[in-house]
Amino acid sequence: MNTTYSEHYKATKATNHTKAYWTVSNMKKAGSAYIDAIRTIREQIKTDGIGTALRVSVSPGNVKTGAIPSVSLLPGVTCPAACKETCGVACYAWKIALLRSNVMRSYARNTALATLLPDLYWKQVKETAYMSRWFRFHVAGDIPNAKYFNRMIETVRSCPGTTFLCFTKRYNVVNDWIRKNGDLPSNLKILFSGWIGLKPDNPYNLPETTVYGSEGPKEDWLLCGGNCSECCCRGTGCWKAEKGETIAFKIH
Repeated sequence: MNTTYSEHYKATKATNHTKAYWTVSNMKKAGSAYIDAIRTIREQIKTDGIGTALRVSVSPGNVKTGAIPSVSLLPGVTCPAACKETCGVACYAWKIALLRSNVMRSYARNTALATLLPDLYWKQVKETAYMSRWFRFHVAGDIPNAKYFNRMIETVRSCPGTTFLCFTKRYNVVNDWIRKNGDLPSNLKILFSGWIGLKPDNPYNLPETTVYGSEGPKEDWLLCGGNCSECCCRGTGCWKAEKGETIAFKIH
């Protein structure tokens, strides 16, 4: 049985999270950023057509991911409802988007481009991924729906020399795809993301992630190494996680 929102809050407060990030107010901010992005893109198309000014924002990496490119979407807006009372309590993607307006706008623009101009969005994602050894989907946000996931699969298959990583709580979308199509592409590593009180629906035994606080991790969990690039080079961690394994992250 899932724990209540207050229990999630209590469990994460000890890790210096003094407030929940998934709130009505913050969802309104994200929604407004998304609507503004939609409006801006439509005005650009009307004025200039679909040209080079309409660019997807692809991150070249950061301290945690290392030098691994990634594409992100709006947190909350693209995440399943289960996140509200679980990871939404202490979501680092929400925190960064709320602290830095340019980051919120970038996430919103990517989400709007994926919605309005999916061919352009996926073409540009592929252009970066094809030239990279590794690529990560959604440092922020999640798989919005099955249609988006189908385009993800197409992109992964078109870049056989690239290894892709994606954490998701959109379990139903991935499970439905596997049920209909069989195994995921070998160069796509999907990890079902769990949380305190949230156990993934995982009939195909995909690798999972979970979090821990001051109580520490369980003995059979594998611990996040802290830097994606280093794990890739060592052949360890999430990028090599096997069925049945659980990668644990300290709440951050």
